[in-house]
Amino acid sequence: MAIIQAILAGERDRYKLADLADVDIQATREEIARSLEGNWRNELLFILRQELNLYQIYQPRRRRFPGSRGEAYYLMSIHEWLPKQVRSQLKEVGWSKATELAKVAARAGLRLCKVVAES
Repeated sequence: MAIIQAILAGERDRYKLADLADVDIQATREEIARSLEGNWRNELLFILRQELNLYQIYQPRRRRFPGSRGEAYYLMSIHEWLPKQVRSQLKEVGWSKATELAKVAARAGLRLCKVVAES
């Protein structure tokens, strides 16, 4: 989280950013720094800021629900806040909320039933 916050605060030195990495990360400082070679386009920084804001809003709510319910709630609520352009880009690459929720259910050992509309 510290790295993301530093990037959004304007830090671009990848070694300074690498120094902010969590102590539990097993990569070396050099490996972390290499992974932080960034493309600091304004639109990407805007998306990063939006994602951080959503994370900060929904993380406490996610913790309220156990396991897969929390993950599902988190996915649904984030998707609802995405701009239409981002949603269409996700659709283009094959991402859908339904597919992701089915993956969450499968990881939790749940089986979703298919609903067929009556005509």
